[in-house]
Amino acid sequence: MIKKLAVILVLLGVGFVIMMLTTRNTTFSVSHDQTIARPSSEVWSVLIDVDRWPQWWPGVKTARLPVWRGGAELELVFKGNPGADPARVERVIAGENLGWSRKGVLGSMTGTEVKLEAVSGGCRVTIVDTIYGPQAFLARFTGEEAFTKYHNLLLNNLKTLVEQGTLPGAADPS
Repeated sequence: MIKKLAVILVLLGVGFVIMMLTTRNTTFSVSHDQTIARPSSEVWSVLIDVDRWPQWWPGVKTARLPVWRGGAELELVFKGNPGADPARVERVIAGENLGWSRKGVLGSMTGTEVKLEAVSGGCRVTIVDTIYGPQAFLARFTGEEAFTKYHNLLLNNLKTLVEQGTLPGAADPS
């Protein structure tokens, strides 16, 4: 019995090492967009107000950023993940694009990008989440559906906040 268990553990270990080696260059990316019936400048002002993210960005427990600039550390803590390393701001193009990355699991990296584009009747907001490395391989099994739900909730919350001037779920002030 112990021999069988040892063989199974060795095979699992070998399988894990093979998976890690063969998936280190794997990429998984999911993108969704929504049009908000307000100018890009209004959407931008909500996006760069990091201190308010916990009020509308799903799962964000705390968020702090001294200044939006490349290389800055974005303290981003998600509910259920208190020990995460800070994210690193990768790009800031005023009124158009925000992007950051952070360490993922199994030596992977994750990246988030928010793009704004002026369109007829408002602003198209696109959110792109990308995973690089072994975690990307694993995300292919359930990630598409999970990210779709997450992105839809995030984009709907942002739309409600920008178009109605209230936070999602907030009591009606009238």
